[in-house]
This record gives sequence, C-alpha cells and structure tokens, in this order.
Amino acid sequence: MKSETNVTSTRSSQKAFTYSAPVLRILFVIDGRIRLDKDPTQFGLGFVLDTLCDPSWNTVRVELSVATREESICDAARGDYDVRYTGFKFTQPDFDGDAWDQVWFFADRPNEHDGGELDTDANILAPYVLSDDEARTLAEWMDRGGGVFATGDHGVLGASLCHRIPRVRTMRRWKIADGVPAVDGSRSNQTLQGQNPSGASEGDTLLQPIELVYSNAVHSMPFSFVSRPHPLLCSDLGPIDHFPDHMHEGELVPDDDVKLDESLGILGYTRPEYPVAVPEILARAIGDIGPARRRPRPHIIAYGKTTNPRYLEPLAELSRAASAFAFARQLPAKRFGLVSVYDGDVAGLGRVVCDSTWHHWLSINLAGIAEANNADYRKMQAYYRNIALWLARPAQRGAMSLAAVWRVLTLSGPMAFSGRRSPWEMGERALALLGGWLAPCWINELVVSQLNASSLYLAKRPGESDSLTPAWQGLPEELVNRAILGAMCHALKPLAAKVRRAQTLRNDVEVDPKEIERLAARGVAKVPALIRENLDEAIKALGTLRDRVSVAEKRGSSA
Repeated sequence: MKSETNVTSTRSSQKAFTYSAPVLRILFVIDGRIRLDKDPTQFGLGFVLDTLCDPSWNTVRVELSVATREESICDAARGDYDVRYTGFKFTQPDFDGDAWDQVWFFADRPNEHDGGELDTDANILAPYVLSDDEARTLAEWMDRGGGVFATGDHGVLGASLCHRIPRVRTMRRWKIADGVPAVDGSRSNQTLQGQNPSGASEGDTLLQPIELVYSNAVHSMPFSFVSRPHPLLCSDLGPIDHFPDHMHEGELVPDDDVKLDESLGILGYTRPEYPVAVPEILARAIGDIGPARRRPRPHIIAYGKTTNPRYLEPLAELSRAASAFAFARQLPAKRFGLVSVYDGDVAGLGRVVCDSTWHHWLSINLAGIAEANNADYRKMQAYYRNIALWLARPAQRGAMSLAAVWRVLTLSGPMAFSGRRSPWEMGERALALLGGWLAPCWINELVVSQLNASSLYLAKRPGESDSLTPAWQGLPEELVNRAILGAMCHALKPLAAKVRRAQTLRNDVEVDPKEIERLAARGVAKVPALIRENLDEAIKALGTLRDRVSVAEKRGSSA
C-alpha cells in the first residue's frame, strides 16, 4: 500500500538534518459507490490518495488506510490501495481510534442503488447508519482532538454515515429535513461552466470560479492590514479560487443557521456539541477575546454560484396563465456554501472540515485537469494537502513548525544566522527563508501553534477592524511570528552550528530530537518577555512622539 512518505531532508543520509516532521495517520471511511482508483468514469479517490502520499510533499509524513462500510470491495475499485477494514464499524474489537489522528468520510449511502429515492429521509437506514455506540465512540475521539473531514452529495447521499457525527451533522445539509438541494430543477445546485452549462461536462478542464471569504490581520502595526483566504484555500500558486464543477452539488449550512444548542441524541453522551471555550467571566477578566474564542463555531470559507436556471415558484392562488408567467421569470444565480470549517483548538476539540460535494474530489471530475497537470490541478492538490495539515492536532502543527525551523538553521548557508544577531533579526531571516516554500497564511498557521491558547490572544484577531483606521489594540501577526521564530532560532543556533561543523567531518551525525524540542520550548517560553520588552520601548517612543504631535498641534492652532 502507498502509505508513508518521509522527505524531511534533501540528503536522507545525513541524520543530523532529519528532525522528522510528524506523521499524520489518516483513515478514509467510504461506503456505497466510492472507490479508490482513478477511472475517469467512476467515483474514484485515486488522485487524492496519490496526492497525499506523494513523496515530493515534504511538510509531513502520511500513513493512510481505508475502511469501507461494505462487506467487500471488488479488485477494480481498490486501485493501488489496500482496504484495511471491510464491513467496518467504529466499535469493532480490532479497531483502535487512537491509532488515527484524522478520519475522512466520503459517504454515499443511501443512494439510488439501495432501491429507494433520494428525496425522503426514510431511506437513511441500517446497516450503514452509525449506531449509538459508534456515534459515542467517534464523539469521544473527536473530543480528544481527532480531526474530521466529511462530504456527500445532493439529496440524502451520504446521510447514513454522516448525519449523526458531532458538528458534521449541523455544518452540512444531510437530510430532506435539513433542506438538502435536489438532483434537478430549480432546487438543484448545478455549477457546470461554459456558454451552454446544460451541455457541459463535469470532467472537462473548465472549473467553476469560487468566492473566497477573506479575513483581515494587522500586517504592520498600526498602519497596514493584510487580507487573505482561510489557510485551506492558500497555495504557493496563489489563492485556490476554482473547484471542479458538477450538475448537482450538495450544500453547507449558512453560518447563522448552524444550530449550536440542539441535542446530539447520542445515548450515553452528554457533552455539548459546541462547548464554550472561555467562560464569560474569564473573558471579561482578560479582555474582549471575541465570540469566536469564547465559543468557537463553524463558518463557511468559500461559496459557489449555480449556473442552472432558477424560477419563481408559482403561487397556488394564481391562475394557470399567471402561474405560467411567474414560472417564466428567472431568478439570479443561487449562492451556496462550498467549504465550512470548525476550529476546535480553544475548546480542546478536534477540528472539522465539510465540503459540499465529493465531486470536488472524484476521478470522474479530476481526470481531465489531472491529465493537463495545470495550475488548476496543482491548486486542488494543495487544497487536499491543506486539509490534512489543518486537521492535524496542535502538537503536530507545532512539530511541523519546529521541523521547518531546524531545516532552515541546518540547511541554510553558514552566514545566514551568523554573528550576534538578535532574536528579532533571526526571526526576520527565518520568515524570509520559510516564505520560499510556505504560503504566508501557512507560516502563521504553523508558527502560532508553538504558543498555548492564552498566548494566542497576543495576535490580532481577524475581523476586529474592517476600516483602514490605524489600530493599536492588537499585535500584528508578522511581529508575533518574528518573535516566535527568532526565539526558536536563537535557542537552537548553538546546536545547529555544532551539527554543521560536525557535518563537514562525517555524514553520520546524530541529534537527539528531544534535545531539539527542549531547546525550542525554552526559546518559545521567552517570547512573551521578548514582546513585552519591545512594547516597553514602544511605549516610551510613542510618548515622545505624542509630545511632538502635541507641539505641532499647538503651533497649528496658533497660526
């Protein structure tokens, strides 16, 4: 099975350079028609699996396995991948949830082949529905930090497996009762592109444009703001702003419509689905930290627009002629959610990502752009990898940033961090070097994982200010990142220099990973003091500057 990659070093024989990036253990759970091959006529995940296990991806190592709810899977559907579990249940004796960091659900049942219709919830039946024991086991695993990705398609496709999963069930429409989009007509979410969308192909190289949700962060205090998409939709080729299209996609629940306090209905499980992370009394004591940190909730990060004709529904009281006239009035395209996220970090829960449809992932949709191997395909590959990175546990994201810092220190030229450089200087240099292979939003995502939750309040929170008025109430992310990276580099520099000197004499230098982690943690512990000292100097300088402004103000008044 293609399962594990480890390319943390460009010279694998040099042990000193191989402080390993973490292993992400991902279990794919599938049912129904979902396959593992790359057949352009089938619902295959082969392109996605190859992307995650590609040895050229050097951010993490991946261990990947597949479980199917079906009792068997034919050889053609397996592709190049093994299926570890068939007839899979989360409660079966040989399954240990803690052996996995993430579970990705590609759910199909119930479908037309089950002998039922897709416009009734009555077909969401055993044996594919999660039992109370399974749902409770999965919920408790998510409470321990397990990350989840889930998707289905239009109608009730995917509901059997996913409609009872905490947070997943309320982030996406799974049932008719939830208002799922239909397979055709004005209630379908067609996104096919071209001058004649109804005759377009979902397997061509013409992708749908998507609307990204941007958030603001202070880039250079207090004058400059930077807006960027969510890290899931960032790549080294720019924003990921096109997805494969389809004739009837599923749909996510709008942010304000997510039911935060609805009972989960899992026997023996009583924890709230969306718990409060920071009590109100504590929030008042430490200052306004924003509702997203007091009680994290899901939010949509990308939207699509339909291309199918949509019409006004005829009113019962109108005459036939009037009804026909009303039916002929076409409505504007419908805007609907494509990708939704829940960041459970501050609540101590695993993160969650939901996609509107598995057709953004399947071989029937990807074969054309994969063959072209163009920027669109490489961006989709970045999207798949980004989900694996974002769903990683906080400690794993911290290990990723530490591996990146160690790589910068040991693989850069001997003069890159030479002399008596301050932590601020080292941080600036590290940011520049990391920027060569990480998008800016991913530098921030990985670096801030080095600090505990209370320290995250140092960073400017997205959305605090939507104007260009200079803001003084928060620190810019670049300053926080420079401080963290600089402190780590400053603490690790002597060991890295020793390794480089030894490396010139022999190729089997070994370094204790625990020593690297201990030194890095010592450096990170100094970050608050480093920032406070800088702020003390800034306060003095601002006081002097304020006096100068007051003098200028008086001169202007007397003129």
